[in-house]
Amino acid sequence: MTEALAKARVRGSSVIPSKFDWLFGTAAPRSGTFSGTLDGTQLWADVHFLEATIEGITACGSRSASGESVFTVSVKGRPQVLGGAGVTGALSGAGPMYFASSDRLFVMTPDTRLRDALLPALGLSVPSCIWREPETLRVFAWEREVMDALAGQGIEIREIGGSKFESFLGDRRDARVFIGAPGQNGTGADVLWLAVPLQDVRMCSSPSSPGFTKWSVIVEGRQLPGMEGSQTVYPLVGTRFFVLAWDRASADALAHGLGLSAPSC
Repeated sequence: MTEALAKARVRGSSVIPSKFDWLFGTAAPRSGTFSGTLDGTQLWADVHFLEATIEGITACGSRSASGESVFTVSVKGRPQVLGGAGVTGALSGAGPMYFASSDRLFVMTPDTRLRDALLPALGLSVPSCIWREPETLRVFAWEREVMDALAGQGIEIREIGGSKFESFLGDRRDARVFIGAPGQNGTGADVLWLAVPLQDVRMCSSPSSPGFTKWSVIVEGRQLPGMEGSQTVYPLVGTRFFVLAWDRASADALAHGLGLSAPSC
């Protein structure tokens, strides 16, 4: 690490204990915060030395409601946090955190120049912000439209998985579940791709047992099993998508971004 910093023209490098030494548990028993100057500017990088392979590391930076830079490091979609924290960490009065990793190292720094210099020096790459469950999950082209619609309203997605609702409208259709970032109050949605538009989709809700709601579904005049549960659901439909959103914010974002509306009853 010291040699890589020297190649990156970082001068006067020193190392102190990392306050994120808990991040990967026993898989990274050694860590440290390396600091120095580059072109007269003070900078630092938090480095974790991985002694066991960790599959599925993702890392995302964002802004809190108060405008503070926050970041979340996850392993297979599970955020690495302490106690009841909603994010891994925060940077007061600084820009976003940048990340790089390999099978031996995980690095995070608020200086993009340092991150970019360490990439070739240490054989690192920039980890994805989104975890796919499973990691080999096929990517559909239309997923980007859904992500853009959610991001347009400030909704961050941390995980994309296979949806259990792929046969909800009768025939099996390509579907994905989009799971919101920690601290966003259970945001997300199941989204079905309508390769062939449906002419008539109807959904009606009615009270069921205490705390539960039953949904009846009719597609092209055919009565389908529907569903029943305690979770709030916001159904939406358009010419290319059918959505079961879990919260009002996600529903509003997808309705606006994808041109959807609530199905008639």
